Amino acid sequence: MTMHATHTFLLELGTEELPPKALDGFAQVLKDQMEAQLRQASLGFQDVQVFAGPRRLTIKILGLAQSQPDLKSARKGPAWDSALDAHNHPTPALLGFLKSIDAKVSEIEMLETPKGRFVQVQQIIPGRSAQALLPLMVTESFKKHPIPKTMRWGAGAIEFVRPTRWLLALLDSEILQMDLLGQVSGNKTFGHRFHHPSPITLTHADQYPHILEDQGFVIPCALKRRQKIERQIQDLTDRLGAQASVDPELLKEVSNIVEWPVSLLCQFDQDFLTVPQEALIASMQGHQKCFPVKDRAGKLLPYFIAVSNLESKDPDFIIQGNQKVMRARLSDAKFFYKTDLIVKLEAYTNGLKNVTFQAGLGSLFDKTGRLETLSYRIAQSDFKGLEGDTQLAVNAACAAGLSKSDLMTHMVMEFPELQGVMGREYARASGENPEVCEALFEQYQAEPQSLLGKILALVDHVDNLVALFGINQKPTGSKDPYALRRAGIRAVYLLSQGALAGLDIKALLEASRALFKEGLLKNPNVCVEVYEFILERIAQSCKAERALMASAFEAASSVEFGSLGELFEKIKALEQFAQTPEAPSLIAANKRVSHLLQKQDELSGQIDPALLQEWDQVLFKKMELISDRVKTPLKQKPPNYARALEVLGQLNVEVDLYFEKTMIMVDDLALRNNRLALLKKLHGLLMSVGDLSRL
Repeated sequence: MTMHATHTFLLELGTEELPPKALDGFAQVLKDQMEAQLRQASLGFQDVQVFAGPRRLTIKILGLAQSQPDLKSARKGPAWDSALDAHNHPTPALLGFLKSIDAKVSEIEMLETPKGRFVQVQQIIPGRSAQALLPLMVTESFKKHPIPKTMRWGAGAIEFVRPTRWLLALLDSEILQMDLLGQVSGNKTFGHRFHHPSPITLTHADQYPHILEDQGFVIPCALKRRQKIERQIQDLTDRLGAQASVDPELLKEVSNIVEWPVSLLCQFDQDFLTVPQEALIASMQGHQKCFPVKDRAGKLLPYFIAVSNLESKDPDFIIQGNQKVMRARLSDAKFFYKTDLIVKLEAYTNGLKNVTFQAGLGSLFDKTGRLETLSYRIAQSDFKGLEGDTQLAVNAACAAGLSKSDLMTHMVMEFPELQGVMGREYARASGENPEVCEALFEQYQAEPQSLLGKILALVDHVDNLVALFGINQKPTGSKDPYALRRAGIRAVYLLSQGALAGLDIKALLEASRALFKEGLLKNPNVCVEVYEFILERIAQSCKAERALMASAFEAASSVEFGSLGELFEKIKALEQFAQTPEAPSLIAANKRVSHLLQKQDELSGQIDPALLQEWDQVLFKKMELISDRVKTPLKQKPPNYARALEVLGQLNVEVDLYFEKTMIMVDDLALRNNRLALLKKLHGLLMSVGDLSRL
């Protein structure tokens, strides 16, 4: 909300080190809350800025109005006849009303309404000042912080995510008197803990944030700190002719740990490069919050970049300290790797017997057994839509059997994000088929490239869906603790790609259900519910894409189909058909025919040629002419739905003329039933690809 105003409000809460991963979210909530309250109070402003650092949270409001606008209020009182007595003196009823609103008799006026005459007083209610409103708004905004775990400190009962240390609150150059989380407002802030520990006095709110950066060795703006770190990293890697691996989330976290970032290039021993680079990177990023350095081809180099929170007179000392700690961390990773290699990957599989997959559904060992069987059956083409391949089936079963084994290794226990990555590495070291090794990695990737990887990812998602729906743990509302919506989306993607696009999805779900031990799945409708759940994911995706695609999905899914590949091809063809000149006639005809047929309980469907009259014959002959021409492209492999719809479009003239010239529901029962039988055949033809009435 923008109003003519020149005031600036500044509030900074000083704290002990705030949780870095939650800091950006906290700052955004503060901004949103302050803006919402300013608008709700009709207190004009130009902009709300927030600054967040490891030791401070700051709100700055620019262009703030002096006060709320005055409000005109018409207060309705007692009936006019009961407000004044016979001598025109105010009655107790009127005097009580005037006292309640702090008004005088001279201010009353008559209000004419359909229900009679009443006393009315017009008042102007002065708006409250910014000085009065801001402390309340700030307190309320800080209550809404998104961090669930709070703490107490000292002897007080105040709770916040961290102990507070100071409170700066200025409205222009004046201290705004208030208290927040145990701190009383003043005009002082504090700079860097080591570079400038003494207080800094602000004479005006507009001095912030520049005064902190110029005097206090603090960059209050999180974005500016991130950008500075990125520039420093770029400068350091340019000197090496290399590139840094900068994870965006890690960059955010690191920038929320430091107030005055100084990036330093450090080294580690070449010997550590014998460990898979993903493991080294996980250790650098997860434990030390450092950025790995790679060559232009993406191969890890024996360097890393650490971000210090101060400008040292002896940076080599800081570098040596980081290298010493990193050496210990990488030694741990190397130890885990060498220890894991003592036995083959398959040796870890038995350990899965002691890991619960889901309460009531057995262990991860049981799950891998189901994955093994289902993978083999898909690759062997037990389901319609995929050509059988014995070697693929053997590899699929092998990959599925090993798919969770790396969970039991030391490396993955320490770094869970390396699941799949280490599975591939340990499978290679165990001499497994290269395709199996790659599938162990690909199963966790957004877009698996190999057919084996796609099969492994698919069976995992299908098993999760059937298992959780089977014990009635499906998502409800916004709650989805087992990420089943994501599993559904991933299953849709995999079932619409390449060779898997031809799989019969209903048969696949039934096969998955049959692999669970008797009595484990309590939901008898599990396969139907998972099938509908998957269709919902497709419907939402189509709706997000465009309205016409959404209606094409409704049309295609209303008719029986076997695979998602078939469904998506139908959607594509129907969407294109809906934009042709012939479509409106056939869409309207299908709606009308469906409506007429719904009212009939029993129809033989037999057409008597002797009862066909002029326009009946015209439509009948045209249907006979194109019927086989519609079926032929549908029998092709893959079916040509676009061509079938193109042929159907040739019916539009005859269909329009038929409904224009013919009455269906005539009194002659035989003629009426014959025409309904004709429409039933037309309806079957129009439904060849999808329910056109839904377009």
